[in-house]
Amino acid sequence: MGNESKAEFVVSKFGVPRDHIFHSRDATFLPAVLKATGGRGVDVVLNSLSGELLHASWKCVAKFGTFVEIGRRDFVGQGQLAMDLFEANRTFVGFDLLRFSNERPEVMKGLMERILEYYVQGHIRPVDPLTTRPATEIVEVIRFMQKAQHLGKIVVTMPASRDELESEELRKPIALQSDAAYLLVGGLGGLGRSVTTWLAERGARHFVFLSRSAASVSDDDPFVRELCALGCTAARVSGDVACYEDVVRAVRAAGGRPVAGVLQASMVLRDNRLVDMSWEEWTAASRPKIQGTWNLHNALLREQPERPLDLFFLFSSAGAMMGQWGQANYNAGNTFLDAFVQYRHALGLAASVLNIGAIGDVGYVSENTDVINSLRATSEYIMEEPALLDCVELMLKRSDPDPVPHPKAYMDEGRYAQRAQLGIGRRSLLPITAPANRTVWRRDPRMLVYRNLEEAAPGGSAGVGASSDEELTQLLREASSNMTLLRSPDTAERLARELRNTLLGFMMRSEDELDLDDPLASVGIDSLMSIELRNWVRRRIGAEVPLLELVRASSLRGLGATVQRKLVEKYEARMK
Repeated sequence: MGNESKAEFVVSKFGVPRDHIFHSRDATFLPAVLKATGGRGVDVVLNSLSGELLHASWKCVAKFGTFVEIGRRDFVGQGQLAMDLFEANRTFVGFDLLRFSNERPEVMKGLMERILEYYVQGHIRPVDPLTTRPATEIVEVIRFMQKAQHLGKIVVTMPASRDELESEELRKPIALQSDAAYLLVGGLGGLGRSVTTWLAERGARHFVFLSRSAASVSDDDPFVRELCALGCTAARVSGDVACYEDVVRAVRAAGGRPVAGVLQASMVLRDNRLVDMSWEEWTAASRPKIQGTWNLHNALLREQPERPLDLFFLFSSAGAMMGQWGQANYNAGNTFLDAFVQYRHALGLAASVLNIGAIGDVGYVSENTDVINSLRATSEYIMEEPALLDCVELMLKRSDPDPVPHPKAYMDEGRYAQRAQLGIGRRSLLPITAPANRTVWRRDPRMLVYRNLEEAAPGGSAGVGASSDEELTQLLREASSNMTLLRSPDTAERLARELRNTLLGFMMRSEDELDLDDPLASVGIDSLMSIELRNWVRRRIGAEVPLLELVRASSLRGLGATVQRKLVEKYEARMK
């Protein structure tokens, strides 16, 4: 039994002697069972424990006895079993009810008929007590189960009407036109190549690339060859998007196909303090976005007046929303892009814009170590490619003008909302109130929601949770550039403690209920909790730990060492 209250219930309900009930969360039941049976063991073991506890259960089987395994974790994890116990004619049976019912339906039918007959005769009855909860509380029900403290069965009841259930709209993948062309400006950089491949995977087959050096990219370029393998064509036009004639050449390079979409990702950086910035620096960074976007808009209206674009997608920067040191010129161009979406919508034309934060695994930031180190030093959150592509898809779906009249319907309420614009990546790895937090926007009144959330958390921003979170952020930031620190035993210990704190939050237990050296199998972690913990490790620590490695970890201390090893492998790969 998992706790004393469950043991008392079995004693009172079924009359089982108390000294025949043993603790199931650690291996102490093995000597207890052998002692109660005079060293003989038991004839039948029905087991769902895993890891070391499975082996302890196996040792409880008497000679000529049978062990029935109904759990799956050790099967999936390719666990091994001690063979010496088979010598005394012990039998090990693996039983999967779902597979049995799918592959032996006639046998399953016979079993169900016998079970119903036993029920009618009064030999068996439903498990009790029954705890019923409505389906609207399914999240709370799962959390309740994860605590492993309930008795009997939990029954989820469905409402009479499905309208009572909250549901999310089914996500439908975007489908692009295979017989039209898509014009990408600046699309041959790391970010552009990633987005182009993503577009090809969703049906686009004809691309035109416009950049200053596009024509110099040969047919033998790995990216061009990859597009060819996907059945795509890739016309490459060298030119300046700020030059109208070059844009017209790019549109006509579609080879007679209509251009269905434009993706404007031009970027020129000339960072400097505004007071020291020259006119050449200002125009070099802003002109490709401002004049270039006008050229794309006008050229396509004139070249194909009867064929409006499905997509007019603009790559902007999160700096246009919050500012960024030394980039007044660049963000002036990005602010223009944000406004241009509203202009096209007012004309009834498609447009959308994405204000992108720092991306650590593709594009400009990932290719410039100094930039990414500078961002990390200010506690800035670094996004990854999958999150970016999800947001690109969302904004492409929101390209069409809002059906609500623009913009009076919004302004009557004293506000304006633009569904076709989204800012992503603006997050701090440290609490806003932390002294070490140096994010550019920490004092921006528009970001007060972060401060409010921190203050509303238990203990406030100065509480233990915030302090622990800050310590983990500091550790990860220092370890990312200090391999000696990352490999140290102290780092593995600190990671293990963070894993324990997170797991305690999932299980809603106190700190004294979970030791770093406790076998994970004895903690009561189910498959749902394992997935949550893996996702937390990926999101918060940045390490990819396969679910199989996580569930097979010997203890939280061992899991901390595994996470440490994954981080070492990750940063060593980046250095190569």
